Amino acid sequence: MSTKLHENVRVKAVGLITWLLRDAIRARYEIEKNPDLLMLDQLLSREQIDLLMPQEVYVSETEKKAVDMLLGGQVVFEFKSYEQEFDAAVQDATSKYWPVVSRANFYILTNWSKWRIYRVRETGLEPLTECRLEEAKEFLKTQVIPQIRTFKIPPLSRNIEALYKLNINELLEDLRNVFGMLKNDPRISPLYEAYKGIMRMLYGEAGEEFFEDLFIRHTYMHMAVLASLSIALEKSGNAEDICSGSLLNVDVALPYLNWWRVALRASEAKINLRKVLNEIIRRASLVDWSQNTAEDVFRTLYEFLVEPPVRRRLGEYYTPPWLVEMIVNEFDMKNKIVLDPFCGSGTFLVRTFHRKIELNEKPDEAFGEVVGFDINPLAVAVARAEMVMAYKRSTGKEPDNPPHVYHIDTFATLFGEESIVFPGLEDVLEKASSYLEYLININAVQWKKTSDILASLRTLEKSIALAIRFAYQSCGLEQECVEREIDEQIFEDLKNSNDVFIQSFLEHFRKDSVASTIANLIHTHQGN
Repeated sequence: MSTKLHENVRVKAVGLITWLLRDAIRARYEIEKNPDLLMLDQLLSREQIDLLMPQEVYVSETEKKAVDMLLGGQVVFEFKSYEQEFDAAVQDATSKYWPVVSRANFYILTNWSKWRIYRVRETGLEPLTECRLEEAKEFLKTQVIPQIRTFKIPPLSRNIEALYKLNINELLEDLRNVFGMLKNDPRISPLYEAYKGIMRMLYGEAGEEFFEDLFIRHTYMHMAVLASLSIALEKSGNAEDICSGSLLNVDVALPYLNWWRVALRASEAKINLRKVLNEIIRRASLVDWSQNTAEDVFRTLYEFLVEPPVRRRLGEYYTPPWLVEMIVNEFDMKNKIVLDPFCGSGTFLVRTFHRKIELNEKPDEAFGEVVGFDINPLAVAVARAEMVMAYKRSTGKEPDNPPHVYHIDTFATLFGEESIVFPGLEDVLEKASSYLEYLININAVQWKKTSDILASLRTLEKSIALAIRFAYQSCGLEQECVEREIDEQIFEDLKNSNDVFIQSFLEHFRKDSVASTIANLIHTHQGN
């Protein structure tokens, strides 16, 4: 079989199917008025995206035999260079490829000029038509395409970019108007000022307009990442829960960028905000996140939302995937802790995680041995989301533990300069840092290996996050109740630990009234 001829047939067939789908979506929208169909029509009209037509669909994970294309999960395509290959292909369809073919409604063979179309039955393939191209177009248009009820987009970088860029200025303007109404609200203003303080460290002095624009763009991306991750992990809930990340088992969300949750309680801002939330959820829901291409797509969002001149001002230059691949493959990473001190959106972290699994590490072990730091809080959120997606891709489930990706100014930490601290936690973190330094200096904590430290940090983060979530769900903004529940939940969860570090944490948690500090922040920032 000629590879060149085969690929020419594939390209032509994909173009034809895309054209037919575009017409079908447009016609269906005229009847159903479904906004999802309108969005797909807008995207396809601009030729910005690919609809879900997975190529080379394997029979199983263990068998490397694949059908050429699967459309909508219902139509199997096989592309051939010559008509003489058709009969053998039919035999293969009912033997080698039957696990995939049997789940479809149609099986189609073509060398472009000639087409054979079969109905898939339990007992095999039933011939429907054998025809030339023009007749095939009509048959596809009237008999095959109408039976595809769900249209999805594969999670490729270019598709995600096109999806979230569609009408973006209108959505950003809606967010900008909401923020303008409430920027002086005492529940929102501290979140913005904290965010601006961090951004000023990154970008230097700039005008208020610059920081407000960045804040709005980061908010939109934050919503998009959290909604995409929630839907990819098959979470269900209301728009606020999906776009704020509150349904996730591990913390990804940034409190600064969830300021809009306060605005949902303000009647003057609610309409514009709900429009933005619903638009983001609609876009995230159009993507088939189960596809194995669902990786490194969130970085694309960051790159198009934050203009290149702004990123260059910060010195953000992301390593291209091919170079990441080459570097990671140069080292033996099995059973080793790997730290990226300037991890950005996590490309190195994700590839390292997969490389460890290729070297026969268990996914949970690999997940716990990859560590990332970054000074940019949004990059940290994106890297965390990418790591969760990578784990889901490898295991089919959501991780039980948080990824080791932290909002840290690596240079400040190395050289003893002032670190980034969320306003209101300065005193708590200063005491924690001093006490930990004391424990290490007197050798009170004996670690077998670095992974023990990471395991302790992971246990603490998970326990604190769950306690805060439970307390907020149980008590709302009732400060004393929140404080009590956080304290009780953490002690109940950790009291039986033999870890000296964790026991020291518990001792100082109550001594320094950390639960009270957290409860006060929850009350002040309306749950953020």
